[in-house]
Amino acid sequence: AGVARGTFYLYFGSKAALWDEVRGRLKGEYLNSQTTTLEGAAELPPEQLLAQAITNYFRFLQSRPHVVRMMSWSLLDPDPAYRWLDHTLNHRLKEIAAAAQEAGTVRRDLEPICLLMLTSSMVEHYFESKAEFTELVPPEKAADLDEIYLQNVLIVLRHGVLSIDDPPEA
Repeated sequence: AGVARGTFYLYFGSKAALWDEVRGRLKGEYLNSQTTTLEGAAELPPEQLLAQAITNYFRFLQSRPHVVRMMSWSLLDPDPAYRWLDHTLNHRLKEIAAAAQEAGTVRRDLEPICLLMLTSSMVEHYFESKAEFTELVPPEKAADLDEIYLQNVLIVLRHGVLSIDDPPEA
């Protein structure tokens, strides 16, 4: 960090305290951003709110690539106090998914929390694995890969989970 060890310990006391501060600030940025997005688009139909939330999450991670690594470490920690996501936000997103199901625009055979896990996983995994797949992208599309991927996630949301007909019996 380029500061004297004493200065570091004066402000934070330990590496764990620094980790808590950084994680807390980034989590706060994300929660404020997502809350602003959801409140600003409250008049949209629930399936569009879900698409807005996914896009906002993607943009947040896109502009802060280091956050994905921090999230991974947080999720691996057995202490629930270190979890990245906020239960209040997750509950609100679950309600939005359930409202979309009630409106008939999201398949009713999906558990709302699983839908959130699936879509957030698609976003997170992109940033975790992007380097592994970049060499497979045609050079003319490489500069636009983030946008192409985000649009594909939204296509999967719209056409892979949105209701068209009743799902076939298993």
